[in-house]
Amino acid sequence: GFVNAHCHLELSHLKDQIQTGTGLDGFVEKLMDIRQNDPDTIARAILNADAEMYDTGTVFVGDISNGTNSFQCKENSKILYHTFVERFGFHSDKADSAYHSGKQVLEKLQQLQHNHRGNLTLHAPYSVSEKLLTLVCNEISQHGGILSIHNQETSTERDLFLSGKGALTSRLEKMGIYDGNWSAPGISSLQWLHEKIPDSIRVLLVHNTFTELSDLQGWLNRDAWLCLCPGANL
Repeated sequence: GFVNAHCHLELSHLKDQIQTGTGLDGFVEKLMDIRQNDPDTIARAILNADAEMYDTGTVFVGDISNGTNSFQCKENSKILYHTFVERFGFHSDKADSAYHSGKQVLEKLQQLQHNHRGNLTLHAPYSVSEKLLTLVCNEISQHGGILSIHNQETSTERDLFLSGKGALTSRLEKMGIYDGNWSAPGISSLQWLHEKIPDSIRVLLVHNTFTELSDLQGWLNRDAWLCLCPGANL
């Protein structure tokens, strides 16, 4: 069967609701506007997406969850799921709350009779503080799991890490999550992750649309994998 290594099952109700061709900035802006919906619509869309994946040959899914909306479906699904409980938090002073709220979601997942496997993970290098990264890495080191993280989906991610400027910086400021005290490390986000993530942790890098050969140096001898998302690129 097929393996879907990166899925957002809880966002299934947004299928065909966002215009294509707007780039990541347009996608995220629209996503923030329409993400909320009534619980019945969300639950129905999750069940339909799960059934569609199974009917077309998917047997295993690595699924991103920010909350518990997909858990009832997973408990009764014919598909085997590994749930990545995703955390955000660019500000260091919000790291503890982001970590502990994620632990609460993870504990609810682990109470399921079926498909209860999962671990905390991080959204993207540009949306997490170094403190939150350390907390999540320590959690994975102690309890096992895989660090799944969105990587270099847009060229502006490189601009942010090299200079602290560019379109992504402006978008983070607009969303109110950019930390003005943050200093750009002067290296790419993937090189930065290589320095910060312990070698012992298995890593799933998602998207990699603007990853360059130089970014991969140092990763070649680690337990790291690339997940490509051609549908998102289109």
